[in-house]
Amino acid sequence: MTDQANQLELRYEGVDGYRHYLDGSPVHAGDTLELWKDGQWILGRYEWTYRSETPPAFYISDDN
Repeated sequence: MTDQANQLELRYEGVDGYRHYLDGSPVHAGDTLELWKDGQWILGRYEWTYRSETPPAFYISDDN
């Protein structure tokens, strides 16, 4: 899936700084997301430092 709507988008929110959005909805630290990789969906947890120069992290369990 390469559709732009399925990619994280970093938006500037003024006084609140930056936030990632996925398909138009805000993504919050600790949210559970699915990542399409090698023909399958992988369940994981989104984390981010809220610094625009730092990429977000996606934590998965060893069971995936």
